[in-house]
This record gives sequence, structure tokens and C-alpha cells, in this order.
Amino acid sequence: MPVSVILWVLFFIVLVAIIFALMPAAKRTWIDFSENRNAPDTQAAEQPSGESGTSQPQQDFSVTENRPHETPVENTPPAEQATGSPIAEQPAQPPAVETRDRVVYFMQLDRDGNILHPVKVSRRLPVSTSPLQDSLNALFAGPTAEEKDRRLETFLPEGSKILSIEIRGNTAFINCNEEFQYNPFGTEGIDAQLQQVVWTATEFPNVRNVQFLIEGKRIVFLNEGINIENPIGRQ
Repeated sequence: MPVSVILWVLFFIVLVAIIFALMPAAKRTWIDFSENRNAPDTQAAEQPSGESGTSQPQQDFSVTENRPHETPVENTPPAEQATGSPIAEQPAQPPAVETRDRVVYFMQLDRDGNILHPVKVSRRLPVSTSPLQDSLNALFAGPTAEEKDRRLETFLPEGSKILSIEIRGNTAFINCNEEFQYNPFGTEGIDAQLQQVVWTATEFPNVRNVQFLIEGKRIVFLNEGINIENPIGRQ
């Protein structure tokens, strides 16, 4: 057999042996390549450790990362959102009422209960368009407990009241109900009740005297013969 044929046979045998020897390694390489290709990318989840050995927080590159931070707001009234607690609604304050001091007169008694003279006292009353009516209403309401302790008393008959008032010139026409003419204290009591009304009314500068009417009518006498037919002044 020629030598060249023998060499080619040997070369072929060696080549086949090398191929068989390399086949396991090539198979493992192909398997590793296939597994790495199909496996999920875990590199992003693994963060390199710094010198301190602490892990860095994972960044989220989702779409919501670029949205501004929004704080949820509850559907509450503005007062609650501003302070965190409900504010009680303050009741509306009524407008201030203008007042003024008015003068009324009661009778001063001595220690024995005898009538001495009229005494002025003050009443703080709301300002209105009928101040004379307001003052006389305060007079007919009677003295306070403190004033009674000072022996100030009224002699206006119980149940008496003013029905109307009209001013003509310097005269106040004061119309009283029927009870006004019945005074249980006699002549002295009637004189005292008239003084109380006249002195209270003439505190106003435009009133000089009072014409008394009973139930809208001018009468001549009250009980005990006290004449009230004409206007009466302080004198």
C-alpha cells in the first residue's frame, strides 16, 4: 500500500477522534447559550454593591414616574380643609340698638307713708319716633324694687294705661283708659297721679301742659272733684 494512502487514512482517523472529543463541549455550550437566551433579564434586578455594601433602590421607569405627585383631597367644605376641623357657624349678631336716658317721676314718701313730692328717676330706653309714649309707658310700669326701697311709689291706679297721645302746639293730649279715673287713695292720690304724668310729659321742651282724656273724651272731674277739663301744667 502506498505511503500517501496510509497518511490520509491516519489523518482521517485523527480528525474523527478530535470531532468526537469536541462534541460534548460543543453540546454544553449550545445548551448554555439557549438557556441564557430564553431566561429573563435579571441584571436590572441585581444592583451593584457600593463600597459600603448597601444596595441601591431600584428605579421605576414606568410611565407614572414622570407624573407630578398628587395628594388626594377629600370632598370637605372649605372651612374643614383650611383648618382640619369644622368651624361652628357664628350666629348673626343683632344690630346695636341706640338708647337714651329718659326721665319719669314717682312720689317720695316719708317714713309714715305720707306723700311728699315728685322725684325724677332715669330710664334707659331705646330711641324711637315716639319718645313721650315710651317715657309714659315706663312711668306706668312702676318703680323698681331698688326705688321702692328708697320709698319711691307710684299712685297711678292699677290697670290704668295710655291709649293714645297727640301733641298740639305745647299741649300733650293724653288719652287714658277708664281705670285711670278711679284712684283708691282719694284726693291726695289723684293729685299725685296727675303730677306724675304731667311732670314726666313736661320733661320734653315742646310740652308745657297736659290735657287728659278718658276713653277719648274730655271730662270735667275725676273722682273726689279734681278738675281736669282744661290743660294742666306743673303749676
